[in-house]
Amino acid sequence: RIDTSVVLSAVIAWIVNPPLFDDGWVLSTVRAFPELGFFSNFFTVGNAAQPMGYWWTTIERLWLSNEATPVALLRIPAALLVVIGWVVLRRYVLEAAVGGWRRSAIWMAAITYCLYVFAFSPTLRPEPLIALLLVIELGLVARFHTSAEPRVLTLLAAVPAIAVACHHTGLLVACAGLAALPDLWAWMRGDQAARRVVGSVVVSAGLLLGLLLMMGSNLSVLDS
Repeated sequence: RIDTSVVLSAVIAWIVNPPLFDDGWVLSTVRAFPELGFFSNFFTVGNAAQPMGYWWTTIERLWLSNEATPVALLRIPAALLVVIGWVVLRRYVLEAAVGGWRRSAIWMAAITYCLYVFAFSPTLRPEPLIALLLVIELGLVARFHTSAEPRVLTLLAAVPAIAVACHHTGLLVACAGLAALPDLWAWMRGDQAARRVVGSVVVSAGLLLGLLLMMGSNLSVLDS
């Protein structure tokens, strides 16, 4: 019943919620790409390049470019991100935090999540993707608390890099990752090998962020 409530909320919001003001901005940004050669933040003489969002906006071109597509179909990916986000949140965050199916806690989380769905989703903006990345990061924090592994640490650093390179609200994902600092400090203390692993992970995450920031239109704008 809990999962069904969340899915129904996503479906109702997908059909009933009016488009956000910025949905038109996203459509204009994507559909003007063939003429401009890059994603433009504002359509002025300067044609300022969009500072964030290009890798996700590049993917959005797959379903936003066709001007004949109804708005309801354009919002299907956002609704799917909402459902996937709840599955990740319930399975990898809530159950790890409350020690199983404590129904009152799960129901409270579901109600809060449904309120988020009706307030902010579905939208063509990147927030549904940022929300999914946020719950993934929280799940990784919980996993690192129980099993400090280099693989989990690598993902802990990579997910914020992906989120920040998608949209400035991705900074929320980076802030959530800071919750792992106490466990990270305990893991590194007195272990030289662990410190080397952390250093390499930080450098790799920085390189990943830089690569994603240069993808899409920004590289051509810098070149010009």
